[in-house]
Amino acid sequence: MQDLVRVFLPEATIAGGAVLMSGVFAGRIYSRLILDCGPFVFPATYACILLLVLSSICIKAKAYPSALTRSRIRGTLCGSLLVFGIHLAAYLGAKATAAL
Repeated sequence: MQDLVRVFLPEATIAGGAVLMSGVFAGRIYSRLILDCGPFVFPATYACILLLVLSSICIKAKAYPSALTRSRIRGTLCGSLLVFGIHLAAYLGAKATAAL
């Protein structure tokens, strides 16, 4: 388990940062367009989902080969960066629309 955390710490950290920033952007979009619900609701929700995904990968890591675990971690990283990009584009679009 310690080796798993040590080896995949950079990927998990980058994914965590991307997910938290996605949550911040989602909260800003939601508060700008619909209703202000507080600054930590969306980042906390997104972080909980990421922790569930990472814990599922860690639990299954002993039963599967390391190459599969590596691909799952990197897939999670790519997915979180994709979600971040979508939220960033939506936030910039909502910000530009509100400025007009």
